[in-house]
Amino acid sequence: MNLKSIISESEIIKYSSLIFLANFSGALILFISNIILSRHFGPEVFGNFKTILGLSLLLPSLIEFGAGVTIVKYTATLIKDKKKVNYLIKSILKLRVISYSLLLVLVFVLKDQIAIYLLKDISLSPLVIPGILISGLFFFEIFKSIALGFQEYKDYSVSKFLTFSSYGILILILGYFFGVYYALIGWALSYFIGNFSLIRLSIRRGLLGKTKKFDIKKVFLSYTLPMYILFFPELLSLVPIPILSLYYSQRIIGYYSFAMIFYNGIILIPLSLSDYLFPKISGLSGKKNRKVAEEKLKKVLLLYSLVVIPGIITTIFFSDFFIELIAPLYVPSILIFKILVCLGLLSGYFLIYENYLRGLARLKRFALMILTRNITFLIFSFFVLMTLV
Repeated sequence: MNLKSIISESEIIKYSSLIFLANFSGALILFISNIILSRHFGPEVFGNFKTILGLSLLLPSLIEFGAGVTIVKYTATLIKDKKKVNYLIKSILKLRVISYSLLLVLVFVLKDQIAIYLLKDISLSPLVIPGILISGLFFFEIFKSIALGFQEYKDYSVSKFLTFSSYGILILILGYFFGVYYALIGWALSYFIGNFSLIRLSIRRGLLGKTKKFDIKKVFLSYTLPMYILFFPELLSLVPIPILSLYYSQRIIGYYSFAMIFYNGIILIPLSLSDYLFPKISGLSGKKNRKVAEEKLKKVLLLYSLVVIPGIITTIFFSDFFIELIAPLYVPSILIFKILVCLGLLSGYFLIYENYLRGLARLKRFALMILTRNITFLIFSFFVLMTLV
C-alpha cells in the first residue's frame, strides 16, 4: 500500500465522518425540540403538526423523479465540461419549477379536503398554507446534490447542519411562542437558511452561465427514471403519518408521532454503523472478496446486538418512569412507545443488511427489502394504534 492510497482513504474517512457529524448534531437539536414541542402542544395539536409536516415532505419527494442522484452522478462525470454541467442543472431546475408549481397549486385548491380527511376539521385548513410553503421551499434541497456532485463535502456538511439545526431551533421558538402555524413556517424557512450558502456557491461557479446541449432525454430515460423507480421504496418511510391520519384521530396521531421521535432517534445508531459498513463492502465487492464481506457484516451485526439487547430491556422496564418524567401527557401511549422503540431497535438489523446489499450492488434486492420493511412497518403501525381506539 503506497502513501497516496493511504492519504486517499484518510480523506474518505474524514469527509464521511464530517457528514455524519453534521447529520447527528443537527438531528440531536431537532430531537430535543420535538420532545419540548410535544409537551407544549399536547397530543392532538402535536398530531396536527406532524400530519401537515409529513404530507408536506411526502408530496415534493414524490415528484423528485431522481433529480438529486442524477445531478450527483452526472456533475461528477461531466465536471471537466462546465457548459454541459450547466445545461444539465438548468434543465433539471426548469422541470423542477414546472412540477413544483403544479403541485403547490393543486395542494392549495385541495386544502379544505386535506383538512377534512387528514385533520378531521375543516377549520384547520389554514394549517395547509405553511405546509405549502414547506413543499415549495423544499425546492432548494437540490443544491445539496449540486454540492455533492462537485465534491464540496465541507460546504455540503455545513448546509446539512444548518438545515437540521434550523428545523429544531425555528420550530421550537416559533412553535412555543406563536403556535403550530408558525412552527410549520419555521420548518419551511430552514430550507432557505440551510441552502443559502450553497445557492451562492452555485452562482459563483457560474452554473447559470453558458451551456452546451447534449441528450438530456437519454439521461432521463436511461438513468434518472430507473433510479427513481429503484429508490422509490425509500419514500414510503414518509407515508405512515399521512396515511394513518385518514383512519385515526389527531390525538392518537399525536401519541404515535411522539413515539416516532424516539424511533427515528434509535435508527441513527444502525445508520451510523451502515456508514462504516457500506464503503467497506463496496470495496470488498470490487475485489470479489465475498467471504471477508460476510465476516464484516457479522461483526457489525454482533456489535449492534450489544445495543439492541440492553436497549429492549431498558425500554420494557423503564419506559413508564421515563414518560411520566418527561411527558406525562403521553402516558396513555406507553404501550405504543414500547412497541415502536423496540421495533426501531430490531429494524436496525434490516437497515444494516440493506446497506450490505447496496455495497454488493444488489440494488433490486436492496429495493425489495426496503419496500417490504416500509410496508410491514405501515401495516404494523395501523394495528398497533388500534390499542388506543
